[in-house]
This record gives sequence, C-alpha cells and structure tokens, in this order.
Amino acid sequence: MFGLSLEDLGFRAPYDLAAVERAALAPRDASGMEREDDAGWRNLLDDIPERLGQLIRLEKDAISLRSYETLMIPGLLQSPAYALSAAQMRNPTIPSSAAYERVRIRMRRSERLMRSGRPASFIVSEAALHQPIGGLAVLADQMGHLLALASEDPQVSIQVLPLGAAFVVPSPCLLLEMSPGRVVAWLEQPTGSVLVESPDDVMSFRAVFERLSTTALPTVTTLERIDERRRALCTAVEVAAHQAGAPLRTRTPTTASRSRFWEPLSG
Repeated sequence: MFGLSLEDLGFRAPYDLAAVERAALAPRDASGMEREDDAGWRNLLDDIPERLGQLIRLEKDAISLRSYETLMIPGLLQSPAYALSAAQMRNPTIPSSAAYERVRIRMRRSERLMRSGRPASFIVSEAALHQPIGGLAVLADQMGHLLALASEDPQVSIQVLPLGAAFVVPSPCLLLEMSPGRVVAWLEQPTGSVLVESPDDVMSFRAVFERLSTTALPTVTTLERIDERRRALCTAVEVAAHQAGAPLRTRTPTTASRSRFWEPLSG
C-alpha cells in the first residue's frame, strides 16, 4: 500500500498538509541542491531557542552521529506531517506559522545530514512504531518515510530495539563525533538539554550504544519490521475509512514515494 496519499488513506488533516510539505522544501539552486546560505542559517538560528541552535551547530560540525530514541521517531528521520504533529503535541497552543517553521527547520537539518554522506546510526525503540503521533495515517506515512530514507543513503543505519529486549535504556541520547577521538553526548530532558563533554562520561554512553546496537534488530530485519508495521497501519486506516463510508480513491504517490526509491520488501 506504500504510495497512497494521506487523503487516499482517509486522513483529513486539521491543517494544510500541502503547506507543510512546501515548508519542508528548502530553496534550491540551478543544480537542484539546497543552497547553503550561511547568512540564512545565522538568521534562522537567531530566531530559535538557544538550545536548539546549539544542537544544530553541533550537528553541522559533527563527522558522524549516533541516536537512540524511546517513544518517538528521531527528529532527523521524521516526515513533515509527523514532525508537525509532534510539534503541536508538545505545545498545543503553538501558532500554525511557528509550527510550520519548526517543520521547515527540521527538514533542512535532515536533508543536510542525508546529503553530507556522514555516517549516521539510529536506534529506535519499537514502542515508537506504535505511538500514533498525528494519528494512524500520519504514522503509516512515517513508516514509509523511514523505509525511503534507509534505501537511498547507505550511510544511514536504522535499527529497531524490539519490545521485550533484554537491554533497554529509558532516556533518549545523541552521540556526536566532532573529530577523530572526540565525542560529545546530547541528552534531552523535560527541563532542558544537557551537553556532556567529559571523556569518562562519554565513554559510558558509548558503551551503552554498543550494547544497544548488538541488542537491536539487524538492519534488514528492522526494515522488514517497519514495513510490516506500515502495512498494518495502512490496512487499519483503510478499514476505518471504509466503515465510515468513504469511497476508495485513485492511488497517487505521496511526497515520500515521489522523491525516494524504496521498493517494498515483499508483496
């Protein structure tokens, strides 16, 4: 079912989804690549919270990164609709313009990472595949987005930490390799973010990541698990739409499937 638009899946967003997708597209130069306008990035950083600006600077300078998430899809892997839903969930009173801007920033960060060719490893708790951020249709589209990202960039590795795994960590964590031998840890907490630079503390986080990586599903099995979840979500949304009396629509590509090269693993 990958390739259905959200409207085909029966999803009616309380916002203009097309506007979200447009907001995710950064300005392009004649070659089709996003313009790396340093002045533009400086202006953008001036208008966002300092802690987010610090994280963006770290991401920009890092030569590799490793991310672990527990209940949500990692920000750098989020689709536009999922990112918008996550922003509105965190702050239900956020103005639409501010939410769209958050999405635009996140998509620029993601595209910059994907273009850079830097190694990036993501470990995601399987619980995140079941949290209906934005609803089942948005989550189904997010699963397709993950598959697309994994298929188009061999430097991006995604692993799912299965439910019932023998080793789990309760909090998200991001490791950024700033230079050979120098790694820092970025921790998200309810009261703010913490940058850990102590070599001893960072060594402990690196050991945790090694164990998470060996406990998580291998990459191929992970993609199969994500595709299985995507298919189940698409079926659930189609059944709900049918029960509500919605007619079947012509299948058209989503933004993700138009721009990616993912092919389903089976069926």
